[in-house]
Amino acid sequence: MTMAQTSLFAYDSITAKELNMKQKKVFEYIKNNPGCTNEEIAHATGMRLQSVTPRTGELREIGCIAITGKKKGPSGRYAMTYEVITNEVPN
Repeated sequence: MTMAQTSLFAYDSITAKELNMKQKKVFEYIKNNPGCTNEEIAHATGMRLQSVTPRTGELREIGCIAITGKKKGPSGRYAMTYEVITNEVPN
């Protein structure tokens, strides 16, 4: 299986409108903490940043969250901030 095929399978699973456990964890954190960054989500949830960043991308792709701006994160670097744009979470 090529990388492109793997990406297509991942995309299909996202468009199925189901959030997996990690996506739900990230979604709930953003819902309760609007204006947060990937780094803040990772720190607060105990997830690795490398796991959080793809989840926020997936949630943006399916229309659950949006980028709201940028701010300095805990590392001192500027990062995108997110907030929930719909409270209806796909099952």
